[in-house]
Amino acid sequence: MVQSMRERKKAQTRDALIAAGIQLFAEHGFAAVTVADIAAAVDVSPRTFHRYFPDKVELLFAHDDEVLEIVRDALRQEPDGADPITVVRSVLAAITERLAGSHAELAIREQLLNQAAVLRDRNLAKRAAVEQLLAEHLAIRLRVAVDEDVRPRWWAGVAFATFTAGYQTWLAQGGELSAHLASAIRLLEPNPT
Repeated sequence: MVQSMRERKKAQTRDALIAAGIQLFAEHGFAAVTVADIAAAVDVSPRTFHRYFPDKVELLFAHDDEVLEIVRDALRQEPDGADPITVVRSVLAAITERLAGSHAELAIREQLLNQAAVLRDRNLAKRAAVEQLLAEHLAIRLRVAVDEDVRPRWWAGVAFATFTAGYQTWLAQGGELSAHLASAIRLLEPNPT
């Protein structure tokens, strides 16, 4: 899809706000940075900032809605007979493709999440939404009600535990996110090595 010049300009401004916010948060801490600081760094007004984000918290989670849509797309593409492990692999592969080039930004974000309870709470809420989406999808696949059978929520929890193990290792060690997630996924196999 070809974007108009106006759409490209809006995307550039949004990306610039995100980059400036992450940099300012990394330099000064989340609490010390204001919306006005971020807007000034991009040479826009606070009002313009608010066209893109309701507050600085949402700026930090700017890509989460995109990740949620990536998960939805990955789930839609799975064939009806796919088993839960195959679904988990597909979802994690799709997320990996989106996040793999963002190590520096995500490492800063992870440090920031540990600084402020409001950020940790928001992160948990965002992750819960993705986990719920996965559980509902798996319930349909398993032909059960999500609240009447333990398996959909269990598999969704397994998916998140697997992702978290690989993701946190990647943040700490660097390297390839896909390799760290592959190591975590191998633990789901009957005889993990």
